[in-house]
Amino acid sequence: EDEIRKLTTEYEFVKISNVLLNVSDSNKDAAFNSWRDTLKFIGFSCEAIQAKRPALNKLFHTLQMIANYEDILPETLKQLLEELSLHSTDMRDILSDSVAVFTEIYKPYLEGFSAEECESVRNSITENMFVLSATKSNATVKKTADDYRKSQVKLQLFNLWSERTNGTKNPRQWSQKYQTPILCCIDEADYSEAKKAFSVLNSSVQSESEIKSALAFIERATFFEKLEDAAYRDQCFIKRIMSYYVKLWLFRGDGG
Repeated sequence: EDEIRKLTTEYEFVKISNVLLNVSDSNKDAAFNSWRDTLKFIGFSCEAIQAKRPALNKLFHTLQMIANYEDILPETLKQLLEELSLHSTDMRDILSDSVAVFTEIYKPYLEGFSAEECESVRNSITENMFVLSATKSNATVKKTADDYRKSQVKLQLFNLWSERTNGTKNPRQWSQKYQTPILCCIDEADYSEAKKAFSVLNSSVQSESEIKSALAFIERATFFEKLEDAAYRDQCFIKRIMSYYVKLWLFRGDGG
C-alpha cells in the first residue's frame, strides 16, 4: 500500500507538472528536469518571490530544492503535490507572466522602463536567478538595468550622430570622408565641448555620464549644417591647417 501511495503521488505530481509547465513528461525525474529548465530562466530569485508571495513559501522552498538537485523524499514530494494543487492558479499566473513578476520584484531598479524594456533586461540576464539570494539577485538586476540604460543612451547618441552627418559612424570617419580634421571646423565657443563629445564618439569605452553629456551636446549643436558645406570645410582647412604650414615655411625660409 505504501508503494502504491508513493507511485500515485509521483503520478499526480507528473500530471500537475505537465499542466503547469505545458510539457508531456512520463515520470518524476523528467518532471524534475522540466521544473529545473523553467526555473533556470524564470528571471527572479526564490528568496525574492517568497518575500512577495509568503503564502507560497513552502512551495517555492521545495522547488528550490529541485533546482539545486537536492534529494526529494517521498514525504517532501507529497507536500509539494499538495502545495501545487492548493496554489495551482497562483503558480499558473506566475509561470504564464513571469516578466510581470520580475518587474514587480525589481521595480526599484527598472524605473522608467517600458514593459518591453523590462523584458529585455530580464532576458539579458544569463545567471540562474532562481538559486541566487535576494541580495545577489538585486545586485544582478541593478547592474543589468544600468548597462541596458547605458547601451540605449549610447545607441541614441550614435544614431543621432549618423543622422546629422549623413551616415558617418563617428567624427574620425567624418574626418576621413571629407579629408578634413573635424575639429578645425568647430568654432572656438564650441571647441572644448566638441572635443570631449567627439572623443566619446571615437572611443570604444565610455562611462554613462560621458555618453549623456555627449548626447546633450550633439542635440543642441548648431554646426552640422555648416559642416555639410564644402566651401566652409575648405575655408576652415585653409585657415586652420594650411596657414600653420605656411607660417612654418616662412619661418624656415627666413633663416630661422
